[in-house]
Amino acid sequence: TAMPTFHVPRGGAASELGGGGGHWKRPWLLGAAGDGSRDGSVDEAALAAFSQNWNLNDDAENKLRSLAPALQQRVIASFDAPPHVSDVNGKFIMFCVRMAKENWFEVRATRSAQTSEPYTDGVDDPALLEFIQTWCLNEHAVLKMQSLPLELQQRVMAEFSPPPHVANVSDKLFHFCRLVEKSHADQATAEGGSWELAAESSQSEAGATHADERAASDEEWALAEFCERWSLNQDGIAKLRSLPPSLQQRVMAEFHAPPHLSDFNGKFIMFCVR
Repeated sequence: TAMPTFHVPRGGAASELGGGGGHWKRPWLLGAAGDGSRDGSVDEAALAAFSQNWNLNDDAENKLRSLAPALQQRVIASFDAPPHVSDVNGKFIMFCVRMAKENWFEVRATRSAQTSEPYTDGVDDPALLEFIQTWCLNEHAVLKMQSLPLELQQRVMAEFSPPPHVANVSDKLFHFCRLVEKSHADQATAEGGSWELAAESSQSEAGATHADERAASDEEWALAEFCERWSLNQDGIAKLRSLPPSLQQRVMAEFHAPPHLSDFNGKFIMFCVR
């Protein structure tokens, strides 16, 4: 039976990976077809071939391997990058983050009802009430949401989407609210205005395109995910957020630390300085 093919934007790797004329064989689909792994997971050779084809660094490859097998297949089958991009690692990590978010929304849409009751006392806003019930938030998380200005509430409701393995969604939301608060305060400080002035000025930004809004959401989620993955403290987070966006992506793509370290913050800050 003929094997399916996949177009590889990087022409140089096609001949080495079993194809010619801009195509390569997709060994990760063998499991789904019944010819490879029985659980449909991506085998080691396919992961290595994909990583080599895109010249992924350790951080990008670790991001790929951290995904569930089914999500690995989706990422490998659909990832692409423009030919002019010299370093695809940052773009690939952002793509994995976005795919994980989309996958979580799909899981959330089909998962069974929550076992505990959400805290809805004193909640009058229909949108906030729906958000609380969707995520089955506890009192601690709801009170944190209610303490935010309306603009930040709306931002949190639009951007919050934890990975499926998170057991305590309420704690995750509380942490995410704090990250959004800090991001907003830093932006207001950088623009030389107060919190209130920054909130008012944001009302005049209605001309931003949907693509820009989605990119900003993905970038913020990537920052939050990176900070949580490396357990960064306030100093580490502040150092990361002080960098220009392009350098932020490079740092997130290239930073790596030995697993035996218990505190990555000092090493991370030194890495940013270097």
